[in-house]
Amino acid sequence: MDSAEEKTPLVALPTTYDRKPHRKTSRKQSSFKSNLARPTSSDSSAKVDLGQFLSSAQISCHNVTFSVITGTLMNKQSKRVLTDVSAIFKPGINAIMGPSGSGKTTLLDLLAQRRDKNLLEGDILINGRQFPENFNFCSGYVAQDDVLSLALTVEENLMFSANLRMKNCSHMDRAKRVEQLIAELGLEQCQYTTIGDPFSKGVSGGERKRCCIGMELVNQPPVVFLDEPTTGLDSSTAYSVISLLKHLSFGRNSTFIITIHQPRFSIYRLFDRLHLLSQTGRTVYHGPADKTLDYFETLGYYCEEYCNPAEFLLDLVLDQTVSLTRQNSAVSSTNEDDPLSSRKVSRNRGDDGSLLMKDLNKSFRVSQFNQDLQQECEKILSTEGELISDSGAKFARSWFTQFYHLTVRNAKGLIVFPGKVLAPCLVAFLICAILGFLLWDWQYDNIGYQNIDGVIFFFEVVLVFANFECIHALLSEREIFTVESKNGYYRVSAYLAAKFAGDLIPRQGSKITVFVCCLYLFVQFKREVEAFAIFYSASILTCLASMALFTSVTSFSGRFAIAAALLPTIALIMVFTAGFFANIGTLPPLLESFRYVSIIWYSMSILTATQFTDVEFCDNQNLLIQNGTEVSPYLCVSGEYYLDLYGVNYSGLGYFGNFMGLLGFVVVLYILTYFSCLRASWMNK
Repeated sequence: MDSAEEKTPLVALPTTYDRKPHRKTSRKQSSFKSNLARPTSSDSSAKVDLGQFLSSAQISCHNVTFSVITGTLMNKQSKRVLTDVSAIFKPGINAIMGPSGSGKTTLLDLLAQRRDKNLLEGDILINGRQFPENFNFCSGYVAQDDVLSLALTVEENLMFSANLRMKNCSHMDRAKRVEQLIAELGLEQCQYTTIGDPFSKGVSGGERKRCCIGMELVNQPPVVFLDEPTTGLDSSTAYSVISLLKHLSFGRNSTFIITIHQPRFSIYRLFDRLHLLSQTGRTVYHGPADKTLDYFETLGYYCEEYCNPAEFLLDLVLDQTVSLTRQNSAVSSTNEDDPLSSRKVSRNRGDDGSLLMKDLNKSFRVSQFNQDLQQECEKILSTEGELISDSGAKFARSWFTQFYHLTVRNAKGLIVFPGKVLAPCLVAFLICAILGFLLWDWQYDNIGYQNIDGVIFFFEVVLVFANFECIHALLSEREIFTVESKNGYYRVSAYLAAKFAGDLIPRQGSKITVFVCCLYLFVQFKREVEAFAIFYSASILTCLASMALFTSVTSFSGRFAIAAALLPTIALIMVFTAGFFANIGTLPPLLESFRYVSIIWYSMSILTATQFTDVEFCDNQNLLIQNGTEVSPYLCVSGEYYLDLYGVNYSGLGYFGNFMGLLGFVVVLYILTYFSCLRASWMNK
């Protein structure tokens, strides 16, 4: 055995295989298979608590057939992924194997209640009963890709999960639980290390995977689903991860259901049960993992002495020919008591001495393994289920507690990566400095009003287009939001509120504060407290409305390319209807009405009214009438004249209407963002 296989596991685990997997040796059955208690007819109507109900989880699927919709919007087609799949997954490690495209992840998602059941045929039960609607609150799901907060340490990620998923316990109990998990997962050396991103060194791949598993084990769920937990790991790290699951299943009687592609032998022998799928999504084998090779030997398929059983099984289901016998020299050198050397197989033999492949699904359907499986499935279906009280499976913490911990996590992200705040503030300062240099010592004359109008318009455009970073801010967290919300960490509304309060608003608010203050410092705006307060309030409200617009479109589209194509078009329409390039009164009625859906129009009306009211623009020149008579050596035009010229309502009612217009954008677009995120949290893959 190589050095990786000689690595001592966390606990002494019972081995289920002899070193030579092809031999017919007596194999010890797993010592922690559980016999689930079945309800009797006398208590079939009694309610049971969900925590007690799931103390030992057995999930069964009965003749499951599942299809997915593929194709374009105009040419949708139904593609069958799974066909007539029956299986029973008991406490221990249950592995689902098969080649790529065989439906492993689809079956796992169906078992975890994460797929749309409209195209599902058959039944999927837990302990012989229907799944509770909020099964995700009491189960764990580890995605194939590591989903962690990159700015937090390993301990902080685990503590975040404990704070949101453990209920009816104190902070000290949660801290002890995290400390226990860190010890069980072997993360003591990296518990204070940040996860890190591609640009900063963090924990290793194996440590990230174990941290992801720990976040789902923090509330001790009776059943955990893992989608290819060894992907991207080296063989030694992959073995340590699966041996950890073996240890946990042995100590807690937990049910682990994993999909895995091609494990090494040392990992394969840790499995308790195996479900093997063919390329077409049909069952090839289901039963004890240590009986798999014996079953295929009865069909005439033998695994060579030094061949990995997992590779051998994949060769079978991929319809590749498998060597029937070893070379004559190898046979002659084998001990006489070797069962393989004396075994005579004459059926299904081709001209070249290779084995001709059968329909493995048909062979399994007539096997004793399938007969035993069908009998057990019939027994499960004939059992009358109890009414389940799932009142204990609600969100573990209140809305405000979820909001608090999410806000703290977002704030830590800004502390660890301060460039998210400092860079926009620096850019805002430089823009204001350039504007101040260009408009240095300008006067309030009939040319200077154009300077004020241009600066305000430029300021509004920057406020709107600077929110393009919201696209990346949302899409970069889309995966972590989807996984955590599906796993019952928090409510969608709490996530959105914390995202704005702890991330977007601090980033944008700091930039706006620097922008407005520097603009007043470098440009000669009205030096009045009331004017500054209105200017600053309108700027904040404009930024909130713009963020709402960008987040709603991004959350609905779900793709960067779509959001990046739609949002500039919408922003440009708002720019053209803001009254700067063309007077609103000169536009056709249809185009003029577009100003009521323009954030820039409402904001510019407030800012220009603030800077133009009670101000006179005077020219140091003579005004001549048509007959050449000099009227006045000094011409002054009020700011209200220009406001009337541009169609801006500067009365108190006008201020109120424009503020309400911006506030309406904020409320309506945030509601749309909430519903789109709610849809995304339960959207099927």
